[in-house]
Amino acid sequence: MKNIPLYFPPSQFSPRFGTQFFTIEITQCRIVYDKEKKQKFAVYQFTIKRGRQTKTVFYRYSEIRQFHEYLCSTSLGQVANYVPFPAKTWTIYPKLDETFLDDRRQQIEQYFQKLLSSSRVMSQIPCVRRFLCIDSFIVKPWYLE
Repeated sequence: MKNIPLYFPPSQFSPRFGTQFFTIEITQCRIVYDKEKKQKFAVYQFTIKRGRQTKTVFYRYSEIRQFHEYLCSTSLGQVANYVPFPAKTWTIYPKLDETFLDDRRQQIEQYFQKLLSSSRVMSQIPCVRRFLCIDSFIVKPWYLE
């Protein structure tokens, strides 16, 4: 049987817990320039911690939204629909405005915290595990960590 970790909110997580627990934070947002398409876009930095290990992954808002929409189409769709997802656009600020991006970063972080706290089985769903790279960590027996 695979070692499926439990989610802890960042405020309650400690690396001392070992690899049987994980947490995520969306630590920053960066503006990236795509030379091929000649356009700028924002990427959100996800910091995933499992025990003493840390992974960093970057996602665009559109990729996060696709993840949410897919999750809503699964058997846990009712749970995913219950958790408010950040709006696609705001008209108050330009799309790459620093204030707008930081507000959205905080909303995305709150979304994942509520989503992962809403059900103990949420971190067992394969698409959630893939999106958060949970299975990419090195997992040793607890007594070897």
